Amino acid sequence: MITTAKKVGFALLMLCLIPLLAFCQPNGKETPTNDRDHSQGNRQTDLDRHLVTVTGKVTDTDVRPISKAKYSIDSIRTEVPFSIPEMLYYTDNTGTFTDRLPPGRYKYTFFKEGYETHEQTIEVKKGRNNVFTFRLKKKSN
Repeated sequence: MITTAKKVGFALLMLCLIPLLAFCQPNGKETPTNDRDHSQGNRQTDLDRHLVTVTGKVTDTDVRPISKAKYSIDSIRTEVPFSIPEMLYYTDNTGTFTDRLPPGRYKYTFFKEGYETHEQTIEVKKGRNNVFTFRLKKKSN
């Protein structure tokens, strides 16, 4: 006779195993879980062929880097269908970040304690050096 506790334990075990099985191929290799980051040699998705690198630097008005600034990206218009996860990203210790996006227009919004929220729209183009600087103003006391 199977007890309720055993049924619950089996259900919990299956809930843990099913997601693991979903990301395994028959050859046992893990499949990529993120359309924005494929690094498997010649195996590129159609979207990967359209992505370009966007590099940014976040500084204050005195051009000093702002480390660990939070930012979000909103898609205004893209050349290929693409959705950006609604989440916050962070700059590194030097105020720099890198994203991979299809060509189009995007609104970047930056947040950092002690600074005013900064919004800036950029145009990302294929075959162009997509490097941008974003300057945040300190909040007045």
